[in-house]
Amino acid sequence: MKKREFLTQGSVLASGMLASPWVSASAPASSTAHTPSPPASPSEAQAPQGLGAWQARLGERYETLSTLGRDVTLQLAEVLPLEGADSGVEQFRLSFIGPRHLPLGEGLHTLRAQRGDAISLHLQPVRTADGQRYLAHFSLLS
Repeated sequence: MKKREFLTQGSVLASGMLASPWVSASAPASSTAHTPSPPASPSEAQAPQGLGAWQARLGERYETLSTLGRDVTLQLAEVLPLEGADSGVEQFRLSFIGPRHLPLGEGLHTLRAQRGDAISLHLQPVRTADGQRYLAHFSLLS
């Protein structure tokens, strides 16, 4: 492909992508682990925000997609407050359990709860003797 063809065809492709509802200007273009989800409807429940809201959801299951596009179910196993946070900051860690045979890469993943709400979290995979865990860390202003 010649430079001129690339510039004309590339700009058409880019303008088509920017008009797509699946493309977000705030998401980094190089994120390959992100699993897009349709925009949330106003009738869907709000995703949890603070430590207490996540503790109320212990044991819940969340659906996401692997990097190969396969459905993966994660279960919220732990919600642990982190010590040593500055005053006015709420810090905690979520731990999800997932199947060993469908690992997720580290990065941004959209988790959809059975209730219908969705949240995008940066998940860090940790392999354990009994399976696969994924950690998400929070630092929220209170």
